[in-house]
Amino acid sequence: MRRDLCQLRVFLFLFFSCPSLRLVCLHNSPSFLILPPSSFFFSSRSPSLQLLFCSLYQPFFSPLGGQGRVRPPGEGRGTVRADIHHHLHALLLGLDPPALRQARRGPARQPWISVFNYLDQPLPVRVILEESSEYEVVEDPSLGTGNERTSCLAPQDKVVHTIKIQALALGDVNLTVSAFVDSSIPEACDTTEPVVKRDTLIKPIKVEAEGFPREETWTKYVCAEELAEGKDSMEVWQVAPPEKIVADSARGWVTAVGDLLALSLENLGSLIRMPYGCGEQNMINFAPNIYIMQYLEATRQGTPETTEKLLRFMRTGYQRELLYRRTNGSFSAFGNADDSGSTWLTAFVLKSFAQADPYISGGLADSGTPVPLTAYVLTALIEAGTIPTARIVTDATRCVLSDSSSDPYTVAVKAYALALAKHPEAQTLLQQLIDMAVVEENAMYWETATGSSKSSPLAVETAGYAILAMMTQDPEQYVLNARKVVKWITTKRNGLGGFYSTQDTVVALQAMASYETNTHQGPLDVVATVTAKDFSHAFTVNENNKLLEQLQKLPTFPTDVTVNIEGQGCAVMQAVLRYNIPEPEASDAFALNVTATNDPSGGCVSKRVQACSSYLLPDGKSNMAVIEVNLISGFIPEKEDLKAVVKYNSKVVKRYDVDGSKVSFYIEEFKAGEEVCVSFRISREVEIENTKPGSVVVYDYYQPEFAVSKSYSFPAIDGCTR
Repeated sequence: MRRDLCQLRVFLFLFFSCPSLRLVCLHNSPSFLILPPSSFFFSSRSPSLQLLFCSLYQPFFSPLGGQGRVRPPGEGRGTVRADIHHHLHALLLGLDPPALRQARRGPARQPWISVFNYLDQPLPVRVILEESSEYEVVEDPSLGTGNERTSCLAPQDKVVHTIKIQALALGDVNLTVSAFVDSSIPEACDTTEPVVKRDTLIKPIKVEAEGFPREETWTKYVCAEELAEGKDSMEVWQVAPPEKIVADSARGWVTAVGDLLALSLENLGSLIRMPYGCGEQNMINFAPNIYIMQYLEATRQGTPETTEKLLRFMRTGYQRELLYRRTNGSFSAFGNADDSGSTWLTAFVLKSFAQADPYISGGLADSGTPVPLTAYVLTALIEAGTIPTARIVTDATRCVLSDSSSDPYTVAVKAYALALAKHPEAQTLLQQLIDMAVVEENAMYWETATGSSKSSPLAVETAGYAILAMMTQDPEQYVLNARKVVKWITTKRNGLGGFYSTQDTVVALQAMASYETNTHQGPLDVVATVTAKDFSHAFTVNENNKLLEQLQKLPTFPTDVTVNIEGQGCAVMQAVLRYNIPEPEASDAFALNVTATNDPSGGCVSKRVQACSSYLLPDGKSNMAVIEVNLISGFIPEKEDLKAVVKYNSKVVKRYDVDGSKVSFYIEEFKAGEEVCVSFRISREVEIENTKPGSVVVYDYYQPEFAVSKSYSFPAIDGCTR
C-alpha cells in the first residue's frame, strides 16, 4: 500500500512540476507521463490470466477452508469436484439456474433442485420445498404433485427435480429446500446400510414488480431539545404514491437511527442504485468505509463485527480499483482502455489510498474546469500526508488564490482546500460561501449551476465541501451553520443511506463523519413515536443502539406520517416509499428507440434486443451515461454478443456489466446528432409462463434526473411460451 501511495504522489508531483508543461492549473489529462515498469503497483509476466489474478490478489486472500476453491483448468462453470465435497456432505443440494435469481413478479417459474449423492451406495431421497406466504406451488402433473419429490439416488450420482412456483411478494423471496434420506418412500433402493443424512438450502430470489421503479424519501435530522424549545418542528410527511402505479407495487417503511452515518453503515455494499463498472463508481465501495472507520475509531463506537465488515469492503474496493490503473501510474474510468488518465480520479484514489493505509496492506471533466480540479488535487495531496509547505502544495495554493470564480461549488472546494492548507484566506472564502447560501430556519444550502437544489448531486457535493471547510477551519465557530447544512443534506438521502451518485455520496459521508467527530452531541436517550394510518410505533434510540437501523413497515397507502420525539439528543428519522409506474415520465435529455425481435434461427429460445439512443440537450454532449437493459424473466444474455458490442464500438461503449437480469453498457459520452446503438441476443435459460415486459433505461451518470425509459416485449411465435 505504501508503495502504491508513493507512486501516486510521484505521478501528481511530476504532473504539477514537469517543466515542459508550463502549467500548474491542470488544464489537461496527464496522458504524457510514462513511468517505468518497476513503478507498477503489481507486476506479473505470467501469460496465464489465472496466474495473473492470483499474483494480483494473493496478499489479500486468507485461507477459506471449505468455503471456496480455485477451479482447476479444464473444469467448466458449475462443475462440482467430488473430492472437494465428499468429506463435507453425503447429500448436497443445489438450486439453479441463474436466470431465477432476479425476476419479475407474476410469471410462474421452475427452479431446478439438484441433489448429489456422494456415498458409494444408493439413497432413497425426499426433497421438500418448504411452504411460504411469499410464494405458492403451481400444480403441473408433468413435473409431479405438491411441494415434494422423491427418488432413488444412485451412488456418486445426482438427480434434478423441478417444482413450479409463483412469487406472491416483492423483494428478496427466500426459497427453502430440504433433502433427506427417507426409507419409507416407494422407490426401491438397495441400501446396504442405514444412513441418516440431511441437507437444507435457503436461497433468495429477487422479485421485482413489473414497470419502472421509483423511490421517494422523507428524512429529518432532529434534536429533542430543539423541538421542546420550539427551535425546530416536525412536519407531517404525506407518504402517497401517484394514482397510476403498478398494482400492489407500493411498499414503504419508517426507520430510526441515532447517528448520521448509521443508515449508510447498514447498506455499505449498495449505497446508490447504480452499477459499479468503472474506476470512479467502484470508489463508492471503498471510500465511504474509510470515513466511517475513522469516525467509529474517533468516537470509540467500533465493534469487531463492524470493523471486519468495513475492512472487507475496503479490501474488495482496493483490489478492484487497481484494475483501473494505467501503465503510466495514473487512474481513469476504464484503465488502459481510455486514451488518457484522469487527474481528478487519480487524486481521488490518492487520498483514499492514503487514508486507508492504516487499515489495509497491500464528474468533472479534466478539461475546462482547471481551478476546481486544482483545488480538489490540493485537498487530495494534503489529506494524503503532503506537508502544507511542500512546493507542490504552495504552487497549487497560488493557483487557487488567483482564481476569482464565484459559483458556489468552486468556492466551496477552494474554501476546503485552503482550510486544509492552513492558509489565512480560507476564512474569507468560507464567509463568502456562507453569504451566498440560501438560509432557512433549520437549513442552509446553495443553488448550483444545474438550476435547482431539489434533486442536484452538485448541490449535495457543494454542501458537503461547505461542512468540511467549516469543520476544518474552526468547528466551534461554525457549528451552528454546519448543523443547518447537515440538516439540509440529510433530507437528500436515498433509502439506502447514499445520495444521488458516487462523488456526492462520498463527499457527503465524509462531511457528516467530520461533523459528528468534531461536534459534541451529548448523551442520547430519545423516544420517537411514529403514527400513520393503521400504524403506531415508539422507537427507543439511545447510546446502546444508536448505530442500529430500527425499521417498521407501513401497512397502508396513502398515509400521513407524524413523528414526535422526546428525551435528550438527536436522531435521524426516515420514511421510504417505493413503487413502480407502468410508463416512465417523458425526458427531453435523451431519445430512445428499442427494438425486440425473434432470432430467425433461434426458434423459441433465442431473441434479440436493440437499443438506440441519442442526446438532445443544447449543450451538445452528455457526461458518462449508462444504457441499462432489464431482461425479460427467464432469459440470459449471450456473452459473445456483449463483448462484440464493446469491441466494435470501443470509442464510445467502454464496458458492459451483467448483474442478474440487468445488462449495463457504459457510454463515455453522447454527442449531439450521433446515435449510439447496442444490440445483442438473449437466450431462454428457463421456461417461464406469462412473462412481463422488459425495459431499457438511459441516464446520465452524474445527473441521473436526465433519463428516459421504454418497455419492450417480443412478438408471439406459435407453439412458444410467452
